[in-house]
Amino acid sequence: MRKKKRLILILAAVLMAEVTFPAHGETRPLTQPEFMAACKQERFDYSRVITLPEEGTGEQKKYETHYKNVIVSNSGTTYRESPYGPGYRSMKSGKLYMDMPEGYELAYEYKIRDGSNGAGTEVTVPGDTILTFYRTAAAAEVKSPGEQYTYIKNNLAEIPVVPDLPQDYNWRSHDEETLMVSSVLTVRSLANGKTESWESQITFVTNLDKKEPDCYYLIPTDLEAYTVKAGDSLWKIAKQYYGSPKNWQYILHRNGDTIKDADRIYPGQLLVIPNEDAWQ
Repeated sequence: MRKKKRLILILAAVLMAEVTFPAHGETRPLTQPEFMAACKQERFDYSRVITLPEEGTGEQKKYETHYKNVIVSNSGTTYRESPYGPGYRSMKSGKLYMDMPEGYELAYEYKIRDGSNGAGTEVTVPGDTILTFYRTAAAAEVKSPGEQYTYIKNNLAEIPVVPDLPQDYNWRSHDEETLMVSSVLTVRSLANGKTESWESQITFVTNLDKKEPDCYYLIPTDLEAYTVKAGDSLWKIAKQYYGSPKNWQYILHRNGDTIKDADRIYPGQLLVIPNEDAWQ
């Protein structure tokens, strides 16, 4: 029993530990199966198919890049695993990118819109350009359909992370109660300068007068965000939204990353209210 507890503590420490780069130390180019094994080992569990800028042929090229959700340190030089995956609410959350094709670079910036519906004034906040852990090149010899790429490790000076929100931003410069923030990624061809862009993440930032504002994400099964008031309880909030206090568990489950005790919510705490139908 003592050994089991020790193992659990070790695993928890590994998950919470801040690291600079992935642990695998291979410097030689990786085959596609080796690269996918490295992604699995380092928990790069998410991927996105992106459109690469055209190179004059008129054909659209697609590429599947791999990433994971992380929490970035205040210094921006280290990161740790996101405790609750993509739904974890933190002003320091971001996406760590594993790979990009050779001959392209990945840049990011932010679009901040006043109002929770994004219909207000838009402000553009500059970001940066990142170099991913690996660059992908065509394999010299294709032995099977799953081995058309080879993955070459880049020599990195900084971690290849795209924060979901601009860091060190003056949120109080806005008069609105809630802001809609889009992190916009752009892939650029180093050969001809052509670009393709997409929205990576939409985050809502609210309670801007706090030392650290609240942020949240809405998924299709959510209704809206709610800031707890004095005298509130999950039962009272459930009655307000659902007409019955018995469905308070829906709110508890949706906010499991911030509610540790159903009897202890506090004024100023931000909750996401799910759609009742999604939990039936």
